[in-house]
Amino acid sequence: MVSFASPLFWQIRYLVANFNKKNFKATVHELLQLCTLYGSDARLFLLTCLISEVDAKADRHHSQKAQLIANEIERIVAQANFATLVCQAFEALDPDSRSRSAAHAFGATGARVTEEYLAHLGRACKLPQGHVVALAVALAASPNAATAGEAMKYLKSTLPGGAPTLPPHVLHALLHLLRTEPAFTEAAKVRTACIASLKAAHPDLDTSVATMPMLGSDGAVVANFAPGAARGGAGGGRRGGRDGDEGGDAGLVGSLPAEIVASLPVHELVRDLGYACTGSPAAFREVLAAVGKGPRGTDREVDGAPLHPLTTSDVAKLLVSMASTLTGLDDDAVPSLYASFSTLMGTGAGTAAAAAGEAGGRAADPATASWDDETRSRASWDLSVVIQVLLEDYHGLDWRAVVRALDADDVPAVPSMEAFLFIVSAYKQATGEPFPTHLLLLPWSNAKAQLAAVKYAIQCLPETLTFAHVPRMIAPVEGSANGVGTSNQAWCAVDLYATLLRLARVGGLVSPVRALFSKAASRCPELLLLGLAQVQADALDEAARAGAVGDGAAADGTEDALRDELFAQMIRSALFTAVTNHHPPSQMQRALMARLWEVSQTLVGQVAARMFRDGVQIGAGGASDPGLITARRIIELLAPLKGALGAVLQSPNLPFAIECAVAAHLSERPIEGFSLDGFLDDILGRLKDAAVVAIMDFVRRKAAVTSPGKRSDRPSAAGSIPVETLVIFFMRLKARQSSLSPAVVAQVKALYDQCCAQYPTLSSASSHEIEETANEYFKKIYTSQQTIPEVIATLQLFKTSAEQREREIFNCMIDNLFDEYRFFHKYPEKELHTTGVLFGALVEHQLVSGPKLGSALRCVLDALRKPPFSGSNGKMFRFGLYALGQFKGRLHKWPQYRSHILQIGHLRAQAPELVAEIEAQMPGGAAAGGEGGAASGGESSPAKSTHSSPRRSPLAPLAPISSPHGARSPHSSLASPERTSPERASPERSSPARQTSPSHASTPPAASPRDAVGSGSGSGSGRGG
Repeated sequence: MVSFASPLFWQIRYLVANFNKKNFKATVHELLQLCTLYGSDARLFLLTCLISEVDAKADRHHSQKAQLIANEIERIVAQANFATLVCQAFEALDPDSRSRSAAHAFGATGARVTEEYLAHLGRACKLPQGHVVALAVALAASPNAATAGEAMKYLKSTLPGGAPTLPPHVLHALLHLLRTEPAFTEAAKVRTACIASLKAAHPDLDTSVATMPMLGSDGAVVANFAPGAARGGAGGGRRGGRDGDEGGDAGLVGSLPAEIVASLPVHELVRDLGYACTGSPAAFREVLAAVGKGPRGTDREVDGAPLHPLTTSDVAKLLVSMASTLTGLDDDAVPSLYASFSTLMGTGAGTAAAAAGEAGGRAADPATASWDDETRSRASWDLSVVIQVLLEDYHGLDWRAVVRALDADDVPAVPSMEAFLFIVSAYKQATGEPFPTHLLLLPWSNAKAQLAAVKYAIQCLPETLTFAHVPRMIAPVEGSANGVGTSNQAWCAVDLYATLLRLARVGGLVSPVRALFSKAASRCPELLLLGLAQVQADALDEAARAGAVGDGAAADGTEDALRDELFAQMIRSALFTAVTNHHPPSQMQRALMARLWEVSQTLVGQVAARMFRDGVQIGAGGASDPGLITARRIIELLAPLKGALGAVLQSPNLPFAIECAVAAHLSERPIEGFSLDGFLDDILGRLKDAAVVAIMDFVRRKAAVTSPGKRSDRPSAAGSIPVETLVIFFMRLKARQSSLSPAVVAQVKALYDQCCAQYPTLSSASSHEIEETANEYFKKIYTSQQTIPEVIATLQLFKTSAEQREREIFNCMIDNLFDEYRFFHKYPEKELHTTGVLFGALVEHQLVSGPKLGSALRCVLDALRKPPFSGSNGKMFRFGLYALGQFKGRLHKWPQYRSHILQIGHLRAQAPELVAEIEAQMPGGAAAGGEGGAASGGESSPAKSTHSSPRRSPLAPLAPISSPHGARSPHSSLASPERTSPERASPERSSPARQTSPSHASTPPAASPRDAVGSGSGSGSGRGG
């Protein structure tokens, strides 16, 4: 028995001591779980604790606790070894005999067992009288003489007044007590009264073969079992008739031996008679006939007794009994046993054997019924004889059902490897087929018998038994030193893992199951990992199905402590070095991760999270930033698996998911379909404030934020993330701030200020990120990845977006496009056309307004005034045409501007259809000189023109266009269009800012349409001409 100092017993003691009406269900559930998991020791200790709670002076007891005590006593009394269990439980309560650990467990609550105590226990717990009597019978066998004496006093005072109905094993123990204990044998009247009371409660007591020998006095009944009694000689017994009266054979004395033998199970009789039973087919048939077993379909009677068919359960018990006694069964008493059997059965057995032979279709041969000396001298069972008789006499016996019948509570476990091989050999001889291994992996009710069979099956050679044909086999692990485990492929069978774990969980066989898995771990760790992973995946699927049908409770098997423990051990054994070594993951580790991905994608996420946790705990090989280093190694493992990174990034463990996302972002090899921006947007959209808190915690740890006075361009911790990555975090947080709570937004701003104080480049890097994003949009335009209408739709969304970052991108794109105006004459023709259409579309869709609208119109007007015939001026003229064609429908809103356009002489010659459309918009279809005739002709500057219309022209005031990102570009300001002549627009006649800047061909602005043109147009797109 386990020490009472074990934490398990502390927990049981605590639960019992604090048991009350409110926590009744939860406490009982936990107690039953502990008893199921830890077996008989835990249940025995629970009974001891419960009994110790009975107040010997109180007449009433807590109803729920009393109910639990009654249930436990009922469960104990129902077991064959109830006497041993009860004595052990009460021994711990005895203040004189208990051990030091028991004294510590129960303190001063120990109680001395007395007659009054037993009576009080029955009343307090409302126990049936039969259970109290069973306790007394058990305690009468106590090694403590005082306890045994008090128990017998209780029996002597209780039984004569009326005995309760008792289970057979308790009744037998009580009768044995009445016949052997001096307290009863020396008090004949009391014993007689007790037996009379028992007969009244059990009417068949004096007719049952099992109890009759216990009822006689002075061995009278026992004498009837002697061979002489069967022959009617001296010693024939008092109940068989007069001494020497041979007529007694017709009475009880004559019928009792055959009745006793016929009542025996066949496997018990075979075992008692020994190996001679299988010495010949005739001898074995004689034994079967003696117990009334005939072939299937038998309806004959022998000596008035029917022959019953031999069942699959009978065969299973017979084979296990024989397998358990392959050697060492016979001794000096065996010859006399054979003689007694022959004498007791007389000719009845031979007659029965003959009848059985006739029923089996064979002629009876009385000569073969004799048991010769050779038959009696057998040293082991002759299996061939057994199989011969069963095949000849019992046609149609289902041998698969025989294997299934090994699962019965009254069938003992196979005791050894030799015994198991005996049973396998029996099946193969009987059927000529391989042993059905899968039957051993089905759910059994007899857990110990199944575990024994499975354990020996794993050890078999493939020619004896193989798992290769069991459903759901794991493919061998290529490259492993032992890719199939055992030669019979036992550890390739998924159902083997499920069966062993079920036996540990339900059958309480944790220790032996753990031992089997330990052997497998040393032999084939990779295979064991995959097998446990498959069982784990099955449990996840079962839980998902249970949830899909609305079952709130987890499916049975989803919570398995041993499975989770073993799986964690195998991950550490097979995969953990992939994140702790300074070397890349091995080929085997990559292959195992790929196999796990095939088993369950969800499981891979859990495995990666466990590896990350363990790697951080041990420091990932001594790295100063173990989190990021571990995440990088995990990404290396997952990179070849399509979709694996997504499964990891969906982990509910946000710190782990963020570490992996950053590791993937910083990976030397870009991962297809992944972007840190997208990941952050996803978790911020789904989790909002919770995601922000996790992100801020990550930034604090990685940025090593200190006081504002301490500055650095990079985080101080080795392996921490660069400032550019911090920019992405803050930009996504800023973009999502409208969906966050004000308190969280304030925390983000404070953290950003701290990081900017520590890393001065963070602020400028944030602006640079906006420009880079704007430039990406221009690249998509000039590489035809996006059409102009798509870009306009995007800009319309950005202009009115609630997110500040999108508004900043919009402004940056508009500013950069205007900044590039002076360099449009350098653009190739295709890109020039795209730029003109985009420029005009901005006006048409009202994406520019106020001063910027005036500047846009001025730029188009100046471009149209350029000579259209050659060189740079011709390009600018065509740009103006492309732009004007987009917003010509809005010219009616600006009559003065329209007049200026119509006054351009060469425009009518180059684009007569466009001029005609514009003139058609004028009231009465006026010609060019109509509305605009009052203005000075030709090329006068619109800035100097006036119009009588009360509506103010969009061309005034003519403020220069400037970008909010002043330091971004060397040409950050653009003079008013009337001052932008072709000569002033050339690189040689640049502004002072451009004269002091590096060459524009070598250092383009950070984000501009020119950069996009250069990336998408090929040669000739640069500013250097």
